[in-house]
Parts: sequence; C-alpha cells; structure tokens
Amino acid sequence: MKKLTLLTKLLPIILIGTSLLAQTNTEINPGFEDKVPVWLAENNIPAVGTGIIEDGEIVYARVFGELQKGVPAPDNTIFNVASMTKPVVAMLTLKLIEAGQWDLDEPLFHYWIDPDVIDDLRHE
Repeated sequence: MKKLTLLTKLLPIILIGTSLLAQTNTEINPGFEDKVPVWLAENNIPAVGTGIIEDGEIVYARVFGELQKGVPAPDNTIFNVASMTKPVVAMLTLKLIEAGQWDLDEPLFHYWIDPDVIDDLRHE
C-alpha cells in the first residue's frame, strides 16, 4: 500500500513534469526546474529523476532532491523503481487511448518496431 501511495504522489509530478519539459527543440520550460523541488516537498518525496530522449539520444537528464537529509542526489543516482514502471506505462497507455492516439485492437508494429527484429517478418 505504501508503494501505491508513493505512486499516486509521484505520477502527477512525472506527467506534469514531462508536459512542461516537452518543448520544441528540447527547450526546457524555465519554470520547470524551479517547480520540481516544490512538488517534491509538497508530496514528501525525497528525490526524482527526469529526462528527455530524442532520436535515441539523451538530450536532458536531471535529478532533483536529496538521497538523505542534507545530501543532494547526484545526476547519476540509481533509483530502485522495481515494478513501479508498470502502472506508469499503463496510465500513459490509457491516456493515449483516451486521446484517440492509440487503438488497442491495432497491432503494435504499426506504432514501433524494435530495430533488432525489423528485418524479421515475424515482428508483425
């Protein structure tokens, strides 16, 4: 239950944060980096990492918060997220379906094909 409570606090930061980050030409919204520490404090979350990947390259990565009281979290912090990614992906998928950008009855290869199997017809 504690993980679910943490997820309900962290998910809005992730969703709002990514919408604030996603700008044309990867320009970071200047207010985003100022707001994250406030969101962390309001939700009693010690640290969070966020990033943007464009064309397979990391174009922005930043960690906010503290590992321990008074010890800032470095940009190379490894987070133990375990299965918390599953509900995040599920939520994002449902939002895409709700927005009409994804159809659950359509094969996934219409959206993305792993480069490792692109030449194998079985990917369809």
